[in-house]
Amino acid sequence: LLDVLHYLPAAAQERLVSRVAQAVAPGGLVLIREADARGGLRFFLTRAGKRAGAWLAGRRGRAFHYRSTPDWVALHDRCGLRSTSYPMWAGTPFANVLIEARKDGS
Repeated sequence: LLDVLHYLPAAAQERLVSRVAQAVAPGGLVLIREADARGGLRFFLTRAGKRAGAWLAGRRGRAFHYRSTPDWVALHDRCGLRSTSYPMWAGTPFANVLIEARKDGS
């Protein structure tokens, strides 16, 4: 799920993550890239870039819902996925993180 979840309202994010967790086989891995809402200036630039892109695409009222990395990890835990996150901002001005979410089992 690369740059998908922030386009959904919070409840829809939770439903999608839950459905993904149910669909993944035990031991399976889900890779997620999202912005970290606690990313300070990097997050400000990420959010500004998304808003500018929406504006240029004619979607001026487009809503986004961002979470902090700990909030994403907590959501994955509630859905039965164990998560590890890695910063992906090296060489960029953005607050992206890679989240590896694995379903327990073998």
